[in-house]
Amino acid sequence: MRRMFSFAVNWLYAQLWLSDIAFALLGLFIFSSMLQRFTNKGPMLWPVMGIIPSLFLHVNDLHDWATRSLIKTGGTFHYRGLWMGGAYGVVTADPSNIEYMLKKKFKNFPKGRYYRERFYDLLRDGIFNADGELWKEQRRAATSEMHSNRFVEYSMQTMQELVHQKLLKLLEKVMNSGTSIDLQEVLLRFTFDNICAAAFGVDAGCLSLDLPDIPFAKAFEEATELTLFRFMVPPFVWKAMKFLGVGCEKRLKEAVQVVHDFAEKTVRERRRESMDDHDLASLNDRSDLLSRLIMVEYPDENGKKKCFSDEFLRDFCISFILAGRDTSSVALAWFFWLIHKNPEVENKILCEIKEIIGHKEEAINGIVFTVEELKKMLYLHAAISESLRLYPSVPIDFKEVLEDDMLPDGTMVKKGARVLYSVYSMARMESIWGEDCREFKPERWLKDGEFVSENQFKFPVFNAGPRLCVGKKFAYMQMKMVAASVLLRYSVRVVEACDVAPKEKGFQSPSFLKTGTTIVGLIFQDGVILGADTRATEGPIVADKNCEKIHYMAPNIYCCGAGTAADTEAVTDMVSSQLQLHRYHTGRESRVVTALTLLKSHLFSYQGYVQAALVLGGVDITGPHLHTIYPHGSTDTLPFATMGSGSLAAMSVFESKYREGLTRDEGINLVCEAICAGIFNDLGSGSNVDVCVITKGHKDYLRNHQSPNPRTYVSAKGYSFPKKTEVLLTKKTPLREVVEVTEGGDAMEERVIAVEKFFVPKFSHFHLV
Repeated sequence: MRRMFSFAVNWLYAQLWLSDIAFALLGLFIFSSMLQRFTNKGPMLWPVMGIIPSLFLHVNDLHDWATRSLIKTGGTFHYRGLWMGGAYGVVTADPSNIEYMLKKKFKNFPKGRYYRERFYDLLRDGIFNADGELWKEQRRAATSEMHSNRFVEYSMQTMQELVHQKLLKLLEKVMNSGTSIDLQEVLLRFTFDNICAAAFGVDAGCLSLDLPDIPFAKAFEEATELTLFRFMVPPFVWKAMKFLGVGCEKRLKEAVQVVHDFAEKTVRERRRESMDDHDLASLNDRSDLLSRLIMVEYPDENGKKKCFSDEFLRDFCISFILAGRDTSSVALAWFFWLIHKNPEVENKILCEIKEIIGHKEEAINGIVFTVEELKKMLYLHAAISESLRLYPSVPIDFKEVLEDDMLPDGTMVKKGARVLYSVYSMARMESIWGEDCREFKPERWLKDGEFVSENQFKFPVFNAGPRLCVGKKFAYMQMKMVAASVLLRYSVRVVEACDVAPKEKGFQSPSFLKTGTTIVGLIFQDGVILGADTRATEGPIVADKNCEKIHYMAPNIYCCGAGTAADTEAVTDMVSSQLQLHRYHTGRESRVVTALTLLKSHLFSYQGYVQAALVLGGVDITGPHLHTIYPHGSTDTLPFATMGSGSLAAMSVFESKYREGLTRDEGINLVCEAICAGIFNDLGSGSNVDVCVITKGHKDYLRNHQSPNPRTYVSAKGYSFPKKTEVLLTKKTPLREVVEVTEGGDAMEERVIAVEKFFVPKFSHFHLV
């Protein structure tokens, strides 16, 4: 028997080739893929890789792709992660399944170990990261304190002070300056200050007029983002990085330390006040959550009274800040964008507000909304709810299965599986919200003039069941206070060039990726030489073979531009006119540093939306100067410089051949060689080489100085068109002159705030539950 087995192995070894095994595996892969495609209605589950390739293919529209998949499968589909990775389960948008998990079988669907271990470093055992009895204890404490009249009055007072003393003053400053503002950042700063005041009773100071960087706020933001990164990579990756103390995990540890140090210091100081009879009276006067919880005493198992530990208070307050910081700011950002897109809704909100405050005699700037007035704003409440429905702060959430179970729609879920439910997708399903589900329609929340709440499992924006967000009333009051106060005084408008799209990791300023250009400059013994190619592209199409990329700034200053052609021309023309006015005013020659300051200030104010990368060169009373200005406003000063998509090839020429004291001819030849290197190594660069030589009191603009890749092939046959094109119609249609005349009355003054970088309000991931 042993001899036969050995013979069989030797025979296989002699007959099989590695290519045979590869073809067999390829055939198995194709067969498995086809079988999966024909038998599975949901997203493609690839052999070995599971759903991961599908996720990467739709990374830019993940939520909309999930919505399409859920609609196609009737509301629920299975998923599987990397083979042997342990990630599997279902995705659902069925309200009956959500009710079953969040209420009927609440104990069988906790947050689970997967969730807890990723957030543990930041939140420890705080309410947001707790399950079981630990969660119940914190839930009881949060409910009793947050729903007390004392806390409600205190939180309302802090909101009023923040809105009127900081937020509105900042917006007034922006409006008077005529600039635009990143509304997402302002709202995030507002909610952070508000939640810190409510939780710790301290002023974080984020919303000061100069928008300072606050170490605690900055560390909190970084800790949150780096914690979420753990959900995006396999456990062995982030756990190895944590063990070695490198990369993201090293930064996370440092950020968490800053957050915990601040929280622990605040808890210690407040605890010391409670132990000092002199300070006890002042502590009794405090109404923030931390002070109230320190004063709470509850019986233990033996009936003895005890207080919450410092660790408990630290974890609880950090969870409270995490849950209240992102959710309201994200919701308000989407709300203002939807209002901008639907002006009729804005008009109805304003009519409601003005009707409620109609009895007040003071000026608009002096109006401070009360709790009773905010409660009467039913249409505003409906508009905010509709905004939350379409763009929930927590677009997707999940639970872990403790024991095998069956969901109401018949889907089996096994122990250890994760059940994801998409709140974002639910809002776009006709079976749940009707045929007009994708429309922004606040009226769906009103009936006979009264606000009508929806089933919490159909609208789980604030979670549902026993974990329903205890801060729901606080959040609505906060959002209504901000929305009403801003809309009464200002009209918020989004900068037209901005795109709006949900992002998974917060929002990012635009990145300057590819310019389709090679521009260079160098300093030689008598001055500065600038060079550029002449090809302009529109994607893969060559739009212009001989455009000018060297722009006039002043008689002694020129500037090469890469990026969007319209942006580079507009920016250089604007600064050129400012330099001319400066020369008229002073009677002196323009200095290069003046042009540099104007250019970088303008680009910095737009944070990358003006896509112009510039090489600035000139000769003034202080000598020759060469600078580069990047689209976000940063600058470099070097004896030679390159920019554009062909800059690396051009830079290699400069680094190998540039030397100080070059003559004019040597400098021109080196610039041309660098431009040619860019042309021959970059498809976005091409055609001719332009050169500009600037010396003291003189400049030479050498247009089309070289043509390194001229067209050498011309069709001998030419081009013929069998069907002639009629370029001029025989019928003449005279143009009518249209004049619009507006009669009567003065136009109503509109106070407008321009909002930029509004294009990426990030989805939050947190509920206080």
